[in-house]
Amino acid sequence: MATRSYIAQQNADGTFTGVYCHYDGGPDGVGRTLHEHYRDANKVRQLLAGGNISVLGREIGEKHDFHLLDGQTAYYGRDRGDEDEGPETHPNKETLAEAADDMGAAYLYLFREGDWTSSLTFWGSDEA
Repeated sequence: MATRSYIAQQNADGTFTGVYCHYDGGPDGVGRTLHEHYRDANKVRQLLAGGNISVLGREIGEKHDFHLLDGQTAYYGRDRGDEDEGPETHPNKETLAEAADDMGAAYLYLFREGDWTSSLTFWGSDEA
């Protein structure tokens, strides 16, 4: 299922760094994977440093065939060779939410204060 999402982390200076994720962005997909496998701030930073994501894996992994789904994260830049797919930094929550909305994200996952503290939905959904 291609439910789009946006994954972000709040930085020490109050800004937010985020990336788009194309596949399985709902709570039972990306949400569960983040909660089960990305609980450390350094690992979250490493995940986001890879840029926009096609499929979030249980591990960040290394460069691999873009279509190989073996539990590694598939990045548009690293694994498919696309340009301009790096993470974006946003000065505040409003611009973060706008970026997620511009990407067509149904969910925004935010890591801050050591936990995934916020899961927001767009497109008029009642889920939060």
